[in-house]
Amino acid sequence: VALVGEDWERRTLAKIHEAMPEYASYSLSEFIVMEIIQNRFVHSTNRDRMYFCIEQMAGMGNLSKGFARHGLRSMRLDKKFSKSCDLASPQGTRNFIVVLRCLHPMGVVWMGIECSTWVWLCRSRTRRSSEDPEGNRANGKVAEANQVRDKACVVMLLMTQSKRLYIIEQPLSSLLNSSLAFAATMTA
Repeated sequence: VALVGEDWERRTLAKIHEAMPEYASYSLSEFIVMEIIQNRFVHSTNRDRMYFCIEQMAGMGNLSKGFARHGLRSMRLDKKFSKSCDLASPQGTRNFIVVLRCLHPMGVVWMGIECSTWVWLCRSRTRRSSEDPEGNRANGKVAEANQVRDKACVVMLLMTQSKRLYIIEQPLSSLLNSSLAFAATMTA
């Protein structure tokens, strides 16, 4: 987290505190440690209730459907299914973290981060560039995409620390990898 900077940590932590007030006195590192140490990432003997695939920003949810066709429990989450699945909202953030606690140790989290504001096609509107991947923060879609990216970074840190697999879906032309928060999280 220190690689990203105090400003990113403060903004991201505010979003976690908004979604999960019980963590109001915790730093981002403490939040991650507490989620893991307090056995919130299930190490249950009741593995039949655990998910092998959790697909956030699932779109059609085809990955989850594929897991289910093979008899493996899966969950697909997307704001088009319910506002409570919108990672940009506090309720969606909380719900996603709660669902993550039920990920099987051999399971995978797939995050299909909406690419529309990160790809070259929209750069005239988003004002994103390799020099300024944060883009035009006054644009609501850009601000929301940055917020989702920050929350995805927290999930990536949680998955890394709990030794679980995650996959981020983005096209090659995406500037998501250029953002400091994402790049630093990938190297953590």
